[in-house]
Amino acid sequence: MLKNAPFTSIYDHKGKTEFLLISQVYNLKIRIECKWQQVSGSVDEKLPYLYLNTIEAMPEDSIMILIDGDGWKPGAIKWLKEAVSHKKYQSGRAQNKEILVFNLTEFFTWANKRFIH
Repeated sequence: MLKNAPFTSIYDHKGKTEFLLISQVYNLKIRIECKWQQVSGSVDEKLPYLYLNTIEAMPEDSIMILIDGDGWKPGAIKWLKEAVSHKKYQSGRAQNKEILVFNLTEFFTWANKRFIH
């Protein structure tokens, strides 16, 4: 598990993601981006930027966006999940990426299925 894993953003500047999980045992290399919105604000307006970075700038083929909290604007998380599931903005190499969007409960379910036998 690497913390603050670097990448070069779509703006060609240094970016960091919270975690990069690499495991030979589980055949896993996944970048994990964490977003929490406690109260209303403008963070959710950055979701399209985050999404474009996942498909265009982050080098891994598996990326998880862990997103939770009660402060997101109505429709923000829905938009992100639809963009990922329909691949509506993806082209070329990005179409081969696995991008997961989970809240905390969904993350624990994924982790239990993936790591607990």
